[in-house]
Amino acid sequence: MLSENTEDGNELTEARNKRKLTLITPGFISPFKGIHLVFNAIDGLKDVEYIVAGSVRRELRAHKAYLAKIKKIAPSNVKIIEKFFSIEEFREIIESSDVVILPYLDVTQSGSGILHLSLGLGKPIIASKIGEFVELLKGNALLVDPFDNNSLRIAILKMKDRKLKQFYESRAKELASKTSWSNISNEHLKIYQDILKKMQSPMRIAIVSTFGERCGIGEYASFLANALAQREQEVLRIKIFKDWKLGITVLKTAEKYRPHIVHIQFEYGLFKCFPFFQVGSSILLFYLLSRLFDTKIVTTLHTVYNPHYLWRKKWKNLVSRVAGTFLRVFLLKIITSMSNRLIVHTKEAKRSLSNNRKVVVVRHGTLIDNPQMG
Repeated sequence: MLSENTEDGNELTEARNKRKLTLITPGFISPFKGIHLVFNAIDGLKDVEYIVAGSVRRELRAHKAYLAKIKKIAPSNVKIIEKFFSIEEFREIIESSDVVILPYLDVTQSGSGILHLSLGLGKPIIASKIGEFVELLKGNALLVDPFDNNSLRIAILKMKDRKLKQFYESRAKELASKTSWSNISNEHLKIYQDILKKMQSPMRIAIVSTFGERCGIGEYASFLANALAQREQEVLRIKIFKDWKLGITVLKTAEKYRPHIVHIQFEYGLFKCFPFFQVGSSILLFYLLSRLFDTKIVTTLHTVYNPHYLWRKKWKNLVSRVAGTFLRVFLLKIITSMSNRLIVHTKEAKRSLSNNRKVVVVRHGTLIDNPQMG
């Protein structure tokens, strides 16, 4: 196993050796990605190379421990490239690989940015039979039970067939076209117009996220803002880097610019759930006070927990888990009551929200050709 932490991208040269089938799992490295399961599936396959490309969230001890674990147990045909990749760098390393493999064990995200980045590059995909992967990829990718080593190994071996690989490449390109940011932004415009009940031309739309482009949700917000601007809307992109500033900043923006729509990108994971004062209370302040400026609110939920999600793991830190569950329910009730619409990326996420009438399913956007738009 080779582990590298480099900045110049020279480590990609070996990955372009097309005599081997090159698999890649890009994105943040974490226990739920199931990377270690691929190790068992490819062990002994000398003509298969597996690249794990991404960084860990340093503030999460479990993620750092997982990285140390996979470095220790990785077979010789695995390359771990540990670094933070920009969108352009991710596109380059995915493009240099043959197959994207996403053996996730669980998903709480409403949609996967890495999945849609891979679709935009027309890459064939092997993925777990869970969440968005099932909804979007059934018949369009090889879906497997990641805990079944034989199933995973067979899927990898199937991708050596050139015709089958080309078939899934074509399916990926077709899905990318359907979910391009141009199409997805049009679906957002229809939602905004439905809320406003009358034409506003151009609409003033504030797109808000709590992180910049070094976070998938921040990137999502910027791509959506760019796509809406391409449709000749007046778009204001607001990036908040400190949680406690969120409510104040957005309120000041609402007072100054009077946007017709404020669209917030919300993800539970960005807000600690215990103790209470760390729950991103400023976003609650914004939701409560925004009515002062007659601002219509749309919220995209980038994380939607299955009702049983928190209880599938071992029973430890019980007090924190109970408190976290309660506060997530409380947050969601506040957000739901204050939002004119809630957007999720999957039907499963909508079902988890009891098919609330405010909830609309809009797929995650896909980049096509131009990294700035899609």
